[in-house]
Amino acid sequence: MELSLACLQRYDVRRRAPADPSRELQKIRAYCEANRIDQAICGSGSARTGGGYLFRLVVYDRRSDRITFSREGASKGALDMFDVTDALIASLLDGLSGTHLLFGSLAVQTEPPGATVSVNGKDVGAAPVALRGLPVGAVRISARSGGREDAESSVTIADGETAEATLTLERSKGKLAVEMPEDAVVKIRNSEIGEKEISGPGEEELPTGQYEVAASCPGLEPVPGRITIERNGTQAWMPWTKAYLTVESQPPGAAVFVDGTERGSSPVMLEVEPGKTHKVILKLAKHQDWSAEPEFPAGRKQSVKAEISPLPGSLMVETSLPGASIQIDDGDSFETPHLFEAVPAGMHTIQINDLLRDRRYYTSDGTRSVEVKPDEQSIISVPLKPGKAKLIVSGVPQGSAITVEGVRIDAEKATAEGVEVPAGRVEIEVTAPNQQKWRTPWLLRRGIERELIFDTMLPCLPHRTIKIDGKTDDWADIVPVLSRETSNDTFPNQPGTQIKQVFACRDDKTMYFRVDFADGTPTATLSKDIDVQLKYSFRVFVKESNIITVDIGFDRRNGPFTAITIWNEVTRKWKYLIIPPFQKIDYRTGNGTLEVQVPFAPYAEYLGKDAANQVEVAVASTDANGQWGKYTSSGNRMVYLAP
Repeated sequence: MELSLACLQRYDVRRRAPADPSRELQKIRAYCEANRIDQAICGSGSARTGGGYLFRLVVYDRRSDRITFSREGASKGALDMFDVTDALIASLLDGLSGTHLLFGSLAVQTEPPGATVSVNGKDVGAAPVALRGLPVGAVRISARSGGREDAESSVTIADGETAEATLTLERSKGKLAVEMPEDAVVKIRNSEIGEKEISGPGEEELPTGQYEVAASCPGLEPVPGRITIERNGTQAWMPWTKAYLTVESQPPGAAVFVDGTERGSSPVMLEVEPGKTHKVILKLAKHQDWSAEPEFPAGRKQSVKAEISPLPGSLMVETSLPGASIQIDDGDSFETPHLFEAVPAGMHTIQINDLLRDRRYYTSDGTRSVEVKPDEQSIISVPLKPGKAKLIVSGVPQGSAITVEGVRIDAEKATAEGVEVPAGRVEIEVTAPNQQKWRTPWLLRRGIERELIFDTMLPCLPHRTIKIDGKTDDWADIVPVLSRETSNDTFPNQPGTQIKQVFACRDDKTMYFRVDFADGTPTATLSKDIDVQLKYSFRVFVKESNIITVDIGFDRRNGPFTAITIWNEVTRKWKYLIIPPFQKIDYRTGNGTLEVQVPFAPYAEYLGKDAANQVEVAVASTDANGQWGKYTSSGNRMVYLAP
C-alpha cells in the first residue's frame, strides 16, 4: 500500500506504531494533529472461524475528524489472501485518487542476488523481489549492496502485466597508494582476490574491503600490515618511514661519508633522516673525491652509483739516444727525455718516431703501450736501433760500381731487385768503367723502398789534365755536364753562340771547361747582333749564394778580355778576384769548340765540403757598361767540383 501511494506521487507517506482506530481513535487523532498528517490509513488482518482471513482497511481524515473509508474483505484460505488484499488496496487507492486506477506487477532481480531493491525511493526488500498491485506508469527502481556500486533503472508498469528488470551492481573499488623504494615488493591478500603482488611505489586499484599486506625490500626488515580499501577512496601506506641510501662505487671499497660522518665503505645501504638534503662524499686512496647532495623523501631508497676517477699520474719517457720525437695518445710532440705530467691513469700508447742523428735514422719500431698508475710516476726506457731502407738504382752504365756511404753494394742486385742499406741521409756514388763518377745525397726513410734514377744523379768533375789547343782529343770518354736543344733566334748572324754541349773536368790546380756550339766556332769578329761586347760566362754558384764567374769576351773597341769575378750575396756587389801572375785564364777556339783553362784556387775558398755546386754557361751581348742585353744559356746543372 505504501509503495502504491508513493507511485501516485501525491502523498508523503510515514509509518507509525500500529493502532486500532475503533478503540484508539484518540491516539490517532493526537498523532495526526501533532505531526500535521492529513490522513491515517490503518489496516488489520485476523483469522476467521472456519478458515481463511478477515482483512480491514480504515482511513481517518484529520480535517473532518472522522473515518472516511472503511472496507473489509475475507479470504477463504492462504491462496486467495493476496487477491483479497489487492482488491482492498485498489479500492482504497481509487477512493483516495478520485479516479479508477489500473494496476500491474513488478519483478526485480539483481546481479549478484540479495541487493536491497527500492522502487521510487522506497525499499521493497532483497532481490529477487516481486510486487503486485502497482499503479500503471513509469517507476524508478534502484538496488544497493555492501561492496557494490549502486545500480538504477526505470520500468513502465502496464495494466495486468508484470514488468521485469535486472540490475547489475559492479564491484566497488578504491586505491592503495604505497610509498616505498623502487626495489620493494608488497604482497596483498584477502579471500576475494587471493594474493597479488605490486612492485615499487605507486597506486593499485583494489576491490573494497580489508586486506593483509606484507612489504619486503632488499636490505630492509619486512613490514606486515592490515589495510581497508573504501569505496572511491585512496588508502595510503608507507611500510618504512625513514629514508635509505644505497651506495655503489666503481671501484668498490670507497669510504662513504654522510654529512661529514663516515658510515662505512661501498657497497653499503644506510638509513638517513628523510625530508632533507644530505651531502654524500666517497673517498678512495689515489682517487678523486666524489660528492653529491641528493634529496631523501620518506619511505624511499635513494641509489647512488659513483664512478670514482683515479688521480692522474705522470710518465717519464726516455730513449737510448736523446732527442727522439714522441707523442702520447696522438697528442703534441716532445723530445726525449720528457716527463708527461697529469696523465690520466690507465693504458696509454706512446708513439716514438724515428730519430735522424748523425745522418742516420734510429728506430724503436713504432709504438709502446704503458700503464700509468694513479698518483704515481711511470718510467719507460726505449732502446733505439739503426733503421734499414731498401734502395733500387736504375739506368746506371753497364759495369758500373755502386757505393753507399763508401761501402760497395751488389750493383746487379741493386738494379734488379734492390738492396738493404742504412736508413738516413746517405751518399750514393756510381763509378763508370771509365772511372767517371756520379754522386748524389739521398734521404732513405726506414722501411721505405726508394728508386734512384741514374739520370738524376750529380756528376763529379772527372780528374783529367787537358791541353788547351782547341781540339777535343783529351776529352774522350768524358760525359757532358749539360746538353740542350739549339736555336738560331738569339744571335742568327754571330757564329759560336748556339750552345750544344758543355763539358767540365779538373786536376789538382786547374779547372777546364769545353763548350760545343751548333753554329760554328766563336770569333772576335762581331756581327750586328752584338751591342758592344760578346761575352762567354762560365758561372758556378757556390756556398752562401755567391756566384763565381769566368768571363771571356770580345769588345768592339778593346778586343779580347778575360776576368774572374764573384757576386757577394751579403754586400750585393761584384768584385774581381785577384789572380797571381802565374795564374791565368787560357782559352782556345776551333772546330766549333771553345776550351777554357781556369786556376782552381779562386774556387777552393768558396766551395762547401762535399757540397754540390750549380754550373751554367751563358753567351751574352753586353753594352759599354757591361749590362747584359740578348743572351742564351746552357741551362744549369748541379755538379761536384771538390774531389
